[in-house]
Amino acid sequence: MPGTTVRGLFVRKDNKVYVIGHKNPDTDSICSAIAYADIKNRTTKGTYVAKRAGQINEETEFVLKYFHVPAPGYLPDVGTQVKDMDLHESGKQHVGQTGMETDAGA
Repeated sequence: MPGTTVRGLFVRKDNKVYVIGHKNPDTDSICSAIAYADIKNRTTKGTYVAKRAGQINEETEFVLKYFHVPAPGYLPDVGTQVKDMDLHESGKQHVGQTGMETDAGA
């Protein structure tokens, strides 16, 4: 899979999963990415790496230094293109369906 972004996770073709937050990250965004990557590395198979999509502000820099935590690396482009997506066809939706029904219920 060349690269797919799903709710703050960016999966690269080498199967590393980059955990990212906002494009203009604040302290909770950076710390959440660090904590989530750590939890996933401890509880699941795979490699999860905290990254950031923008520059770290002064408050975040202070917090990271205070707790002796290195800042996540910068990931300049996490844009997904259609060619990067691994598309799978699921149940067909018919006109008038709300999305809650399946083919069997139509």
